[in-house]
Amino acid sequence: MIEIGWALPGAIAIPYLGMIAALLVPRRIPRSGWGIAAISLSITVAVSLPVALEVAHHGTLRFQFIDVFGVAVVPFLADGVSATLVVVNSTMMAGALVYTRTEGPRGTLFYTGWLLLAGSINGLAVIGSLFYLVVFLEITSLTIITLVAASDKEGATFAAIKYLFLAASGGIVALLGVGMVFVRTDSLLLSELPDAIAEIGYTDPQLQVAFGLILLGLSMKIGLFPFHGWLADAHAAAPDAVSALISGAVPALAVFVFLRILVTGFTIEFLATHPTLVTVFLYGMVGIMLVGNLAALFQRHIKLMLAYSTIAQFGLVLVGVALVNETAFQGAIVQMAGHGFAKGGLFILAGMLYLRFDARTIDEYAGVAKRAPLLAGTFVVLAISMIGLPPTVGFIGKWYIALGAIEEGAFLVAVLVVVSTLLTLGYTLPFINAMYFRSDREDRTERPGVTRGMVAIVVTAAALGIVLGLGSRWIVEVLVIT
Repeated sequence: MIEIGWALPGAIAIPYLGMIAALLVPRRIPRSGWGIAAISLSITVAVSLPVALEVAHHGTLRFQFIDVFGVAVVPFLADGVSATLVVVNSTMMAGALVYTRTEGPRGTLFYTGWLLLAGSINGLAVIGSLFYLVVFLEITSLTIITLVAASDKEGATFAAIKYLFLAASGGIVALLGVGMVFVRTDSLLLSELPDAIAEIGYTDPQLQVAFGLILLGLSMKIGLFPFHGWLADAHAAAPDAVSALISGAVPALAVFVFLRILVTGFTIEFLATHPTLVTVFLYGMVGIMLVGNLAALFQRHIKLMLAYSTIAQFGLVLVGVALVNETAFQGAIVQMAGHGFAKGGLFILAGMLYLRFDARTIDEYAGVAKRAPLLAGTFVVLAISMIGLPPTVGFIGKWYIALGAIEEGAFLVAVLVVVSTLLTLGYTLPFINAMYFRSDREDRTERPGVTRGMVAIVVTAAALGIVLGLGSRWIVEVLVIT
C-alpha cells in the first residue's frame, strides 16, 4: 500500500507534470491545453482529499524524502490548515478554469502558467523548510506576473511590472531574513527551529531583525498598505479568473506562510516576549484594515472595490494573529479560509455579469436582478459572507477575532472590527441596491457566454459560505496550525 504521505509531494508534482504536458502536447494535439489543465487539477483534488481527511482524524502528517546517506532532503508537513488549503486552492483553480473555457484567457502560456501556479501554491502549503517556502513564494509571484501580463487589457503590462518590482524587492527582503535565521540557528527546517530559537533566546537581536525582515517582505508580496499600489492595478487589468486567484488564494497563502513561520518556526512565545512589537503590529494591522475598507468605500468599479476589500480583509486576518490569543487566532484562520471562497466567487461572478451585461460599475449593475435573479441572489449571499453577517463563515471569523480582542482587554480593537464590518456593508450595499432597486438601463444588451458550469461554480461558493458557517464548531477544531 502506498503511504499517504506521498500525496504531499504529489500535490506539487501533479500540476508540474501537467504543466510540462500542457507545454508539449498542444504541439501535436491542438487545443488540448485546457483539458490537460482540467485533468491535472482534478487529479490533484482527488489526491489531496484523503490527506485532508487523514489530518482531520489523526492530526498532523509529516513526510520527507530520504537520500542514500540517511539525511532528510525535503521535509513536508500537513496540518489542518495546510491540508485544507491544498484542497481549497486546487478546487478554486479548477473552478476558475471552467470560467476561462468560455471567457479566456487561453493558450499554451496561460495553461502552463496556471498549472505552475497551482503546484507552487500547494508547495507553499505543505513544505516544511524555510528555504523552500521562499522558493515557492518566488515562483508564485513570478507566475502571477506572467498571468497578469498575459491579459490584453490596457495597463496589464504596467501593472505586471509594478508587481514585479515589489515582489522582487519583497523576496530579497524576506530571503535576507531567512539567511539571518540560518546563520544564527544553522538550520532552515521548521521542525528544528523552535528548539534552536528557544536555546538562543527569543530576545536575540539578530533573530528579531530576521523576523522583522521576513514580515516586511511578505507584506510587500501580499500588497498590504503602503505596498498596495500594484494590487488595484493588477486586479483591474488581469483576466477575471486571475483576479479571483490574486484576491482569494494567493494572499491567503502568503498569510499562511507568515503563520507557518511564526507558529511552527519562531513559535507564539517569540511574540509573547516582545509586547511592544506586538502592540505596534496589532495597531498597524488595524490601520491597514480601516484604510483598505475606506479605499473600497469610494470605488464604483466592482473589481477595484473587491481589490481594496482584499487589503482590508487580510489586515483583519493579521489583527487576529497580532492579538496573540487562541480565540482570535482561530478566528483569523477561519476568516482566511472563508474569504477565499467569498472573494474568489465574487470575482468570478463579476466576470460573469460583465460577460453577459457588460457591467463593471454601480451604474451598470442597475436592474440586473430582474434579468438574472440567480446571479444577483448569489452575489448577495457571497457579499453577506464577505461582510461577515450570520450564518456565514465570514461572521464566525470576525466573531472569534472580536472575542479574542475582548479577552485581551483590547476593547477598541473589538469595536474597530465591528466598524470594519459596517464599512464592508457600506461598499457592497450600493451594488446590491443598484441590482434590485434601480431601473434597468434602456440601452442594455445581453450577450451569450455564461455557461451552466460558471453558474455552478459561484452557487457552490455561496453555499459553502453558509455551510462552513453552520459547521463552524467542527471547522475551528480542524483548522489548526502546528
